[in-house]
Amino acid sequence: MSITETSAENLVVSRAAGDLTSTAVTNVLLRRAAIAPKEIREDANIVKILLDACVVLDPSLHQNSWRDNEPHIYRDRKKSITVGLVWDDGVVKSTPPVARALQETVESLKALSSDVEVIEWKPYQQREGSESLLANIAMKTRFYTPDGGKAFAKNLALSGGSCLPLLACTLRDTHGAEELIVHGVREWTLKREMFHYSYFQEWNSVAPEMDVILCSAYSTPAPLLDTLGIHIHLGFRDAKDTTYMPRKEFNTWYHEHYDARKQPDAPVCLHLVAKIFKDDKVVQVLEVVKEKI
Repeated sequence: MSITETSAENLVVSRAAGDLTSTAVTNVLLRRAAIAPKEIREDANIVKILLDACVVLDPSLHQNSWRDNEPHIYRDRKKSITVGLVWDDGVVKSTPPVARALQETVESLKALSSDVEVIEWKPYQQREGSESLLANIAMKTRFYTPDGGKAFAKNLALSGGSCLPLLACTLRDTHGAEELIVHGVREWTLKREMFHYSYFQEWNSVAPEMDVILCSAYSTPAPLLDTLGIHIHLGFRDAKDTTYMPRKEFNTWYHEHYDARKQPDAPVCLHLVAKIFKDDKVVQVLEVVKEKI
């Protein structure tokens, strides 16, 4: 029995005894985060336990249980999986190894015609969403640092640690970071929530049968939509595409900073994205993908 499975069993015992605590859950999750390689089924088992105990831990959480045996989940060929394919978000083109990984994965999925249906999905307002979160400096800093980075600086000082370059750029050094008043926080939160609503409305009306989206591991759509996304780690790398013409300045930066020789061990990932509260579905799809291809 693995460390994680033992930890999960301890949670079961604690729950049965009526003394399951948030501290116990946190300890299990921290131990899980430190263990590699990770097995998706072990993670699913822990999440199932947490969902079953959510009333004990926090009655404000949603009350959905883990649905392994529901008809909307692929099991024993009851229902084929519908995967929405996003070749490109229209903003930043995937680097060569990621593009090849996506191509080969799609070819393998299409060969599973009885189990998996692949459809093309055009990202809804992806450019607007991506630029809102990433490219537009003012909006990015408002989403990431509504307090102007004060909480980040305070906690970093308490830790005594140094700041990683990416965090420093995002949360501390970006031009335009400012502390928002309550009205400002509400305004930008409303913009984000309206984007969530319109995106899922598009999903429901254009492709209601689509279970998950398969795309490159972008900062969207999962983080922007505040829904679950799982990365599939694939071990490919390729030379730079010398024929590629960047779409705009934002894409030029990413294209110029890719170098297979300088990034030999950088992870190559694809992304499976489900709707909100469909964690069980995206885990099931990942299991099928791993099993079949």
